[in-house]
Amino acid sequence: MQKTLAFLAAAAVLASCGTQEVEVSTPSAAQQESHTHSPATYPDSVMAAHQAQAFFDAGVVHFDLTLSFGGSVRFEGPLALATNSSAAQMTNRGRTYWTQGMEMFADTVPASPASARFAAYTWPYFFLLPYKLNDPGTLWSPTPYTSLDEHVYNARKLTFASGTGDAPDDWYITYADPDTGLLYAAAYIVTAGGTSVSDAEVDPHAITYHDYREVNGIPVAHAWKFWAWRPGEGLTEQLGEATLEQVRFDADRSTLAPPADAVAVGAEVLE
Repeated sequence: MQKTLAFLAAAAVLASCGTQEVEVSTPSAAQQESHTHSPATYPDSVMAAHQAQAFFDAGVVHFDLTLSFGGSVRFEGPLALATNSSAAQMTNRGRTYWTQGMEMFADTVPASPASARFAAYTWPYFFLLPYKLNDPGTLWSPTPYTSLDEHVYNARKLTFASGTGDAPDDWYITYADPDTGLLYAAAYIVTAGGTSVSDAEVDPHAITYHDYREVNGIPVAHAWKFWAWRPGEGLTEQLGEATLEQVRFDADRSTLAPPADAVAVGAEVLE
């Protein structure tokens, strides 16, 4: 799912500001203490706050997700995600989907393949976002939009190199808490399905992460909220919300493989 980052701009989803590709480096103690990070060290400092190495080593993360927009449930069911983003299995109200990298499978032909593929990558991506900030193809740059709800955050703009994922023109503005280093919010646009950047930028959205609790020493947000977002205004209207329950880890990734009779749902459905 390294390329999923761009497809997601999730819902925008989880690109391109014309900066250099991020190099993995360990931020100094002084940088972490002052909470001032260059575009190159910013993603690593956020990942460190989220205990990224422990997360990757865990193998598989499981949780139950209930997600709604405008009062309508969009997803309700269990997910199991490989912590290295390579695979996932999820069941949404009785329909099961699998992803293997950029390949997606379903237990039966989805009524709306494009919607099914979007959901299969978007909601996992929002969970995995703190751990994907230095994926191949990610590009980082400063942003003037550092304030939300009258608070100033460590904010950077994330874009993607050409050819990254299903929607490389997506972008994110990520906001990290200056005290904890944890990801608080990400504003984004969605260009999947042929939407132009100019059209997508008319209505950017954002996700905020709440109720962080440690699971095996790893901080996990157990609640999300989705918003309309505007440059210079920030969060303007709540659009949706999600709760995560029964979060746990195990090491068995074999359970994420689709059965032989699963139906392929290709990226061409987004064209």
